[in-house]
Amino acid sequence: MPETDKLVKLAVDIGEETPRTLVAGIAAHIEDLATLIGIQIPLLANLEPRMLKGTESQGMILAASDEEGGFSLLSPLHRVENGARVK
Repeated sequence: MPETDKLVKLAVDIGEETPRTLVAGIAAHIEDLATLIGIQIPLLANLEPRMLKGTESQGMILAASDEEGGFSLLSPLHRVENGARVK
């Protein structure tokens, strides 16, 4: 999303016919967005779609942060089926 230095637009495969579009505020934390290709991260897929900077976001990724600004995407230890439920 060239109009912002905080948000990125992601196409995410959650096991549905077409990928979901997510807008995530992770641009400042991910130096090379290409490193996200093929990784698995948990997300909230049961949220109502929301418009962010003119793009409909159809979910929210889960990440962890600390008081010092540290940031980490969450990821399963072993590969799971795309769309698997988080329990």
